[in-house]
Amino acid sequence: MSRLPRCAFETEFFHVIVQGINKENIFSAPHFKERYMQLVVDRKQEFEVKLLAYCVMDNHCHMLLHVPDVEALGEFMRKVNTMYAQYYNYMKQRVGYVFRDRYKSQAIMDEQYLINCALYIQNNPVKAGIVQNPLDYAMDSMRDYILGSGRVDFDDAKEFMPTSPKDMLELMEQYSAADDEMEWIDIKEEQPTDSELFAKAVETHRGDAAADLVDKKTAKVVAREMSGKGMKLKAIAQQLGKTRQTVANWLKE
Repeated sequence: MSRLPRCAFETEFFHVIVQGINKENIFSAPHFKERYMQLVVDRKQEFEVKLLAYCVMDNHCHMLLHVPDVEALGEFMRKVNTMYAQYYNYMKQRVGYVFRDRYKSQAIMDEQYLINCALYIQNNPVKAGIVQNPLDYAMDSMRDYILGSGRVDFDDAKEFMPTSPKDMLELMEQYSAADDEMEWIDIKEEQPTDSELFAKAVETHRGDAAADLVDKKTAKVVAREMSGKGMKLKAIAQQLGKTRQTVANWLKE
């Protein structure tokens, strides 16, 4: 791992975050998360952007980027966000703005700051209470580093931080056990309601969120998933429009 000149950190490394307008869950379904990151991957070579870390949550996305200059960063983000907004509006049959702002950015000033930023980004799903282990979250660069393949630019990343699976796991363990005193730009991931959790589960397993059209097979799958996430039997029955006994029987199968 070679040391980079300090001047590089003053202009070339940025923690970037984008958020849905009105805190809308613009990345709620897996295919929306996949689409956004595919646009990032497809356009980064055009603007000489390197992706070092990322995490896509339901209503926002974090990225750690290495860019030639701030102008390239601006053009890159404008292109990616414009293309995603067109796709999102088409899929949702809506019009208007998709992102709250163009993006927010935070300059990275030294190597330790950069490493901590990558770890902070990859720890987001744990911090939000979505998973206990960052490896259990699909749209997070932690999995890329552990698997040794994915969306991140490994050759660029290894210039300034350990990137082997063993080293990355050790770094994440150390980060999780310590208090991160650095101030990071962030978006609070609000805890979803029972109705939101249910709608998301139906959308995942059936392709839409129309509860009254859920077939018995899908209903059973959703009931088990909601139970596994700690939703009470009464709430599951209410969301499915079934009796508690019916749902209880499904969960025993």
